[in-house]
Amino acid sequence: MGGASGWVGGLGATGGFVVPPVLGYFVRAYGEARGYPMGYTVYVALGLLALLLVWLLSATKREVAVRDRKA
Repeated sequence: MGGASGWVGGLGATGGFVVPPVLGYFVRAYGEARGYPMGYTVYVALGLLALLLVWLLSATKREVAVRDRKA
């Protein structure tokens, strides 16, 4: 429980501490018209990464379940 709590807290802190400055960097580098839409690609990338992680974890869980069933 403590490990999961640490991961969730760390990821939440990263989202609050790292993502806003990255969005601000895109706005500063590309201007307001292009910077905001490009900055939100950070959220899209994080969402895709989360989906990939869920897929990998579910595939691993299925593999372990099949292996345990055969044993």
